[in-house]
Order: sequence, then structure tokens, then C-alpha cells
Amino acid sequence: MNQRNQANTTTIFQKKFLCFYLDDRKFAVPIEYIREIAEYSEITPIPMMPQFVWGALNLRGSVIPILDLSARIGLKHSTLGKRTCFLIVEVPAGNKTICTGLIADSVSEVTDINSDCTDPVPDFGGKFINEFIEGIGRVKNELVMLLNVDTIISMEDIREFYTGLNENVSDYSFSENLERKVS
Repeated sequence: MNQRNQANTTTIFQKKFLCFYLDDRKFAVPIEYIREIAEYSEITPIPMMPQFVWGALNLRGSVIPILDLSARIGLKHSTLGKRTCFLIVEVPAGNKTICTGLIADSVSEVTDINSDCTDPVPDFGGKFINEFIEGIGRVKNELVMLLNVDTIISMEDIREFYTGLNENVSDYSFSENLERKVS
């Protein structure tokens, strides 16, 4: 291979994504963030939380904050349907892992997306685009918004959730246990 061809050669990689729908739009997150997909179940509301925080879920003994992903990224609030579910994601945060539930209207598929089938987000000048969307993928002639899970689930938001939860619970040992998990 001559030098000119070597300079134009780019490495193409493939990554697995979980595709799902919010407000009839297709989104995807890298599969490595997904711990599980859980059926929708009752959420305990927590007062004084941002509009995109629906509350807490008791998932097999663990308190998981639940975020309205649609509202978080600037779409209308989620509405519950028969296919509504929680995407339970894990995000590394220093030497810990933060577990959070994201409400999705429905899950579509797990798919491979090659790097040559992704494009950067066009610059529309909005904070939303730059902050929450990593790129746009092409899957089966469909455009899929590739979400940046790290910015959607920021440590600041999680700390705010647990601070609000601790201020609104009466059982001291329960509150103390949460503080140990987060701080």
C-alpha cells in the first residue's frame, strides 16, 4: 500500500447499541451501559426534584432514581403505555458505578452500528444537541440519535436526587444507607 492510500485509511469499528423509542423517535445508547431492561412498575415520587426526575424505584432492594429521559433531553414528558419500560443503566463515576433508571416508551432492538454509519450532530447552535447527543447513526435506512449517557446522567443530578431523598425520608437508617451508597 502506498503512502497516499495509508493516509486515507481510517479504522472502522463496530459497536452494539440498544435502540428504543421516545415520543415516536428512535434513540440508542451503547449496550455496555445497560444493566437490564425492567418492566414499568410503581415509582415513589420524591418532592422538590427537577421535572425530569420522576422519583425512586425499589428494584430488588436497591433504590434506583428514575429519570424521564424524554423530558431530560428536551422532548415532551413521557406518557405511560403498555410497552413503557425502564432502561436500567450503569455509569462509571470515579471508582463507583451509578445505577439509574431511564423511562423509555418501548425497546426496539440491539443492533451493531459501524463507525462509518455514524455522523456528527449538525450544529444547530443549541445546548441540547451538543450536550446529550453524541451523533446520528444510520440503521436500516433510519436515522437514530446516539445518546451520550454520561451527560444525561451527571453526578450532579444523582447527588441532587439523593440529597432530596434524604431530606424527605423519616427512617434515619434508610437515609444513612443511601448516603453511604452515593457519597
